[in-house]
Amino acid sequence: FDFAQNLPLPKLSVTSQFYKRLMWMYIFNVNCHNDSNSSFYWMLEHQAGKTANSVVSFLFDFLENYLKNHKFEKLIFFSDACGGQNKNHIMVKFCCWLAKTYNISIEHIFPVRGHSFNQCDRNFGLYGKLKKRKETVYTVDDYLSMLRTCRKYPTPFHVVDGSNLVKDWSSTLATYTHRMP
Repeated sequence: FDFAQNLPLPKLSVTSQFYKRLMWMYIFNVNCHNDSNSSFYWMLEHQAGKTANSVVSFLFDFLENYLKNHKFEKLIFFSDACGGQNKNHIMVKFCCWLAKTYNISIEHIFPVRGHSFNQCDRNFGLYGKLKKRKETVYTVDDYLSMLRTCRKYPTPFHVVDGSNLVKDWSSTLATYTHRMP
């Protein structure tokens, strides 16, 4: 799982317009290596930030939907070591809660920086090719259309509006664990 580079709204070819943009669109990808099932979660910058709560909220939504139809004894997470998003106490608490709730073991791998190119990066590259071909993008729907159509095999990407999914996991998980000095 990983966040993509921010997408400007609107995307314009005029450099002087860059600083006059109204907002940024955030894209988060969760990819299952077992079957290449992949979901893109999107939100606008004023709805939520690229925080640990966002990461955990999107992961939980993906896993909750995925685990309805699949049974696992172990989950392995691959992500970069971004401290504000993936490598922090909220993620550790979430993994502990998830392991206990679903009776599974969890391993979280942080590949060596600069020596890895995970599947999420490849997925970002697929829509990046379409984005480069478009000189201008005016609406969220234009970006969503690119995400939905940039992959045909093995299945198109599942695109989810994440704006209402972000929860305060930090407070929720505080009741399950205690921070030690």
